[in-house]
Amino acid sequence: VVEKVTAGTFADALAKHVLAPAKLTKTSLVDDPAGADAAVGYSLDEAGRLVTARPIDMSVPFSAGALRPTADDLLRFDRAPPGGALLGAASKAKLWAPRKDGYALGFTIGRVGELEVQSHGGGIDGFTSSFARVPAVDAVVIAL
Repeated sequence: VVEKVTAGTFADALAKHVLAPAKLTKTSLVDDPAGADAAVGYSLDEAGRLVTARPIDMSVPFSAGALRPTADDLLRFDRAPPGGALLGAASKAKLWAPRKDGYALGFTIGRVGELEVQSHGGGIDGFTSSFARVPAVDAVVIAL
């Protein structure tokens, strides 16, 4: 859909409309296992031993799992002010509003005690991630 609407590539649209305006300078769709800041994924082999995860062709998950953010960039995304370069105030409010079964636009909305928690997790061969924010206490927890 993004490529049809923009008449360009998903990567170009992401860079132009999300990454650059939000100043997410280290987030990328480029998979460079030999890069200086590359992360190494691990998994368990058949015997239950921790081994380096096998590389996969990131064109397969593409927009459903090939995005490589850093913790700093995820924090920058969280702290982007409403009405700023990334999302207007109305759009940001919609982002966190639950639609069905506690699910918003890409985020699960739940509760821990009295506090609302907005979260999204991910995982792909050898890697896992968790992003959780608690607006009432202005907290965010990012685990990669």
